[in-house]
Amino acid sequence: MRINIKTKDIELKPAVRDFIEEKVNSVEKFIDSLYDGNYVSPSSGKVKSPAEAWVEIGKTTRHHKKGQVFMAETILKFPKHEVVAKAVSQSLESAITKMKDELQIELKKEKRKARGRKRRISEKKGRA
Repeated sequence: MRINIKTKDIELKPAVRDFIEEKVNSVEKFIDSLYDGNYVSPSSGKVKSPAEAWVEIGKTTRHHKKGQVFMAETILKFPKHEVVAKAVSQSLESAITKMKDELQIELKKEKRKARGRKRRISEKKGRA
């Protein structure tokens, strides 16, 4: 999965980049189960990950000194839809971890929706 990272009012250090990549890549198993691991790109014909992650991290405002100062947001772009997860916390690491947890929840919801769609389609075929 390709991960694009954007920062807002902070400097992206290699340790933070590695932490983000580790957390975002940990949800790839949910993506594989959503697409049954068989996604083939229509343009190139190659098997690849169907998702592209756009991650934005930063400070919520420039003047805050206390409270929930850091935010993390991820948009997972799929061929036909997007999944968004946001989190705000007192530290950057905890915001990224909360964002990953939210991303897992959203992907599980998407999987349930996809199963429901498949079930409805198969029921229609059975009646015809």
